[in-house]
Amino acid sequence: MADYYDVLEVSKSASDSEIKAAYRKQALKWHPDRNKSSEAGGKFKEINKAFEILSDPKKKEVYDQYGEAAFQRGGMGGAPGGVGGQYYQE
Repeated sequence: MADYYDVLEVSKSASDSEIKAAYRKQALKWHPDRNKSSEAGGKFKEINKAFEILSDPKKKEVYDQYGEAAFQRGGMGGAPGGVGGQYYQE
């Protein structure tokens, strides 16, 4: 998986407003109704996931510390459920 900052084309020090603007730009570019390429649907889902994580301060903090593995079952060294035996949930 790609780094969520790279997906939105922002730096790790980007502000909330920069992240939101970058999301809007990428979402318009890759929305399946506007972009008819075969990869548009997958790219659009990836952009939405990146924005979901980076726009939430708590999720962003966890992502910055542990990466995407913190949000997947079985992540972080194979511990059942992710970080410390628990995958991140709200």
